[in-house]
Amino acid sequence: MQEVVYLFSVITLGVSLVVLYVAARIAWLMRTSVTETPPSAPYLPKAAVILSIRGGDPYLLQLLESLAHLDYPDYQVHVIVDNAEDPEWELVKKIAERSPHIFIPMILESPAPTCGLKNSALIQGVERSATDREVFAFVDADAHIYPGWLRELVQPLQDSGVGASTGNRWYMPSDGRFGSLVRYFWNAAGVGYMWLFDIAWGGSMAIKRSAIDRADLLNIWRNSLTDDTPVAPALQSQGLTQAFAPLVIVVNRESMNVRQFLRWGARQTLMSRLYTPQWPLIVLQILLQCAWRLFAPLFALALALNNSDLWLPVIVTESFYWASIAVAAIVMETAVRNVLRNRDDQVAWISPSHARQIPLALVATHFIVLCLLITAMRLRRVHWRGIEYTISPDLRIRMQQYRPFYRAQKGDNESIL
Repeated sequence: MQEVVYLFSVITLGVSLVVLYVAARIAWLMRTSVTETPPSAPYLPKAAVILSIRGGDPYLLQLLESLAHLDYPDYQVHVIVDNAEDPEWELVKKIAERSPHIFIPMILESPAPTCGLKNSALIQGVERSATDREVFAFVDADAHIYPGWLRELVQPLQDSGVGASTGNRWYMPSDGRFGSLVRYFWNAAGVGYMWLFDIAWGGSMAIKRSAIDRADLLNIWRNSLTDDTPVAPALQSQGLTQAFAPLVIVVNRESMNVRQFLRWGARQTLMSRLYTPQWPLIVLQILLQCAWRLFAPLFALALALNNSDLWLPVIVTESFYWASIAVAAIVMETAVRNVLRNRDDQVAWISPSHARQIPLALVATHFIVLCLLITAMRLRRVHWRGIEYTISPDLRIRMQQYRPFYRAQKGDNESIL
C-alpha cells in the first residue's frame, strides 16, 4: 500500500510541475515578445488572408472591418462565403465595395464531399489567389483581430526551416454562463497542449505557399474534416517545422451553455483523435488524471479511518495539484492581459457572477474532459454548422448532404456550432 501511495503522489507531483512549467514557458514567451524591439527590417512577404464564412458569427462585422485596416503593406483578403443564400453574403459584398483593392469575395463552388466545408473554402481561396502571394494567412470568422495581427503572424516564417506559424485563442466570455467558463478552462489547458505537442490553431495560422506545395497540404485538406491539426505532421514529414507566434493571441468573447459546450468540445476532441500523433498519450493522461482526481479523496479518507499516516502525502500532493492548476491559469491569464494591454484591447471580463462559479467550473472541467474523450472515441457522425459528416472505420470523411446555412434564433452572443 505504501508503494502505491508514493507512486501516485510522485505522479501527481510530476504532472503539477509540468503544468506549471508549460504555463510559465508560454507566459514567458508572451512577455518577452511584448518587450522585444521590433525588427528594423521586418519580414513582410506578399500575403493572402483567407476567411471562410458559413452563417453570421456574432462579431463578423468587426472582423471584416479589422481585416480592411491591417498594418501590412501588401495583402489581399479572400472571403469565401458558403452559399449565395447565406445571410452574410450581402454584408461581405458591402464591405468589399468599400475596399475593392483588399477584398476578393466569392461563393464556395463545388464543395468536396470528402472533407469539411471549411477545407473546401480554404482550398478554393488558395487556388484562386494571385501567383505572387508568398504566404497564406487563415483566420476564423469568430476571431477578434487587431492591426498588427498579420505582421506578427508571419514573422516566424522568415526562418527557412519554418513552414507554418500559429497563434492561439483565449476566451473571455462576456457573460457568466457555466458552459462559457468550462470552455475557458478547457481552452486554457488546450493552449498548453497545443504548444507542447506542436498543434496549430486554424483561427490564426500562416503557411508559406512553398510549404503548402511541398507538403501537399491541399490534397491532405481534401480528405480531412479540419484544416489545422493535420498541418504539423504534414510539414514534419517534409523536414519543416511549425512556429508559435506568442503575440498572436486572439480573443473570443462569445458564450455557450453546458449542452452546447459538450457538443462543441466533443467535435474538437474528435479532431485530435483523427489527426494528432500524440493522441494515445493524451488519452492516457486524461484517464489517469480523472481517475486519480476522483479516487484520491476517497483513498485518503479510507487511510485516515484506518489510522494510517499515508493519507497525508495523498492530501498534500492533491492540494499541490489543484493549487498548481489555479496558479497556471492565473499566470497565463496575466500574460494574455499583458499582450492585450499592449495593443489597447479590453482585458476586464471577470464579473461577480463569473467569480462565484470559477472554482466549480475549474473542477468540473476535469471530469467533463473525460466525457468528451469517451464521446470522441465513439463518434462516427458529427454535425458542424448544420452539416452532417460520417467517419468510416478507416477514418475517411464523407459529407452526407449539403444544404445552405440556417440558424434558429439564439442569443446574439452565442457561438455557432
